Amino acid sequence: MKILVTGGAGFIGSNFIRYALRNHPDWHVTNLDKLTYAGNLENLWDIEGSPRYSFIKGDIADRELVDALFRENHFDSVVNFAAESHVDRSILDPAPFIDANINRRGLWVALVGGPAVYGGEPAAAEHSPYAASKAAAATPSPA
Repeated sequence: MKILVTGGAGFIGSNFIRYALRNHPDWHVTNLDKLTYAGNLENLWDIEGSPRYSFIKGDIADRELVDALFRENHFDSVVNFAAESHVDRSILDPAPFIDANINRRGLWVALVGGPAVYGGEPAAAEHSPYAASKAAAATPSPA
């Protein structure tokens, strides 16, 4: 099975990739990550040389790159961890959160969010632009 993981250099994405490679020996994982403040390839140091893992530095908004990756790899599945995160950052400037977490969601089949989106954080965090943008991304679009 060929999997495209977006945002795989972040904390949750890197743990997912490690889990997938450890528990699914027939999976090949391609990690597409922009390597912003939230992404760090050191999170994946232990699988760097795996023949079942490849890394592509790029943005999910780069349609040419994404289309080329799909043409070349014929992915069976996509798991999206690429998103703006951190509640404090969303309060200072919500625009990047709306762009990354809502406007780009048409390409992806899975969305992942933490406790600020699905409960478990203080009430102020649950009403942040971050939480709102992730919750909106999880809402089906009208046809």
